[in-house]
Amino acid sequence: MRIRVKLYATFRLNYKNNYNVEKGLPLALPEGSTIHDVLEMLQIKPEKVSLLRINEISTRDFYTTVTDNDVIDIFPFVGGG
Repeated sequence: MRIRVKLYATFRLNYKNNYNVEKGLPLALPEGSTIHDVLEMLQIKPEKVSLLRINEISTRDFYTTVTDNDVIDIFPFVGGG
């Protein structure tokens, strides 16, 4: 199964050379994979995620199963002042 992951802000830093801002990061996963599996693959701790969307629908359930052609948006907490 293939999905696309769009990373935002500091989550993109690990993929500077291989990341397409418009298309995201293509990933191949086994059937039955969850958002948690995606985060593990990308070495992102769930507690660092502030917003998570699957096909533009927000979720906080890291054990949601992803399906072929899903687009996952992952946003970190952002600070500033």
